[in-house]
Amino acid sequence: MLTSGAAPQYTGWAYGDVEVSSLGACLVSLMMRSDGSTGTQNGTVSISADGVITFTGQPSSHGVMSDDKELIVLTMNDGGGGYDLFVLMRAHYHPVYRFWSDTTHHHFYTTSDLEKQKVINLYSNVWTYESIAYYALADAGELNSLPVYRFWSDALQGHFYTIDEAEKNKLLAYPAAWFWAYEGVVWHAYPPTIQPEGTVPVYRFWSDALGSHFYTMDEAEKNKLLAYPAAWFWAYEGIAWYAHP
Repeated sequence: MLTSGAAPQYTGWAYGDVEVSSLGACLVSLMMRSDGSTGTQNGTVSISADGVITFTGQPSSHGVMSDDKELIVLTMNDGGGGYDLFVLMRAHYHPVYRFWSDTTHHHFYTTSDLEKQKVINLYSNVWTYESIAYYALADAGELNSLPVYRFWSDALQGHFYTIDEAEKNKLLAYPAAWFWAYEGVVWHAYPPTIQPEGTVPVYRFWSDALGSHFYTMDEAEKNKLLAYPAAWFWAYEGIAWYAHP
């Protein structure tokens, strides 16, 4: 958003996440301004059948949504003596699919529909599809989002996922005997230090018995693992990242 006005908070630019409900309720969260200030803003929007958008209570507002519903351009008086230009782009969330293997006693996670279908078609004797674990960002298009990296270990016969850049670099430096093959960025999420509106923590566990990590957004599942007996002990490692349920 480009802004102009008499006060510093109305001059320059602003950037943030905008969520619009099916009823038109609009929440602008984690808004960062060019003067260094932050804030949130609530309102209501109206979207006509032909894609014209207005803010309730803002008679000067006028916007248009593109035919593919991927882009909104809107202008209005900002109440601070200036005029604003909004450009809003749709954020894309991908389902994170979860698999379980009785053979390896590991879980596997992917946002790729092709990879999901390949595992189902070719490796159903090894991997059982469980469900959608949560929804992650397709790219770094949202404020404060970071890449989640995926590794594969032949030694452990399992994958590892991390949003921590230092942890990623540590694995890349591991000796060959504990080789972790880097497989790239698989999705984007929010780091443990930042929880945007509408997101939920994804918890991380480690099992010495199974030699694998486990990730869950389910509070009941988290508590079940914390109560496991010592023979199947899952060490709780904290919040891995935040994502959308």
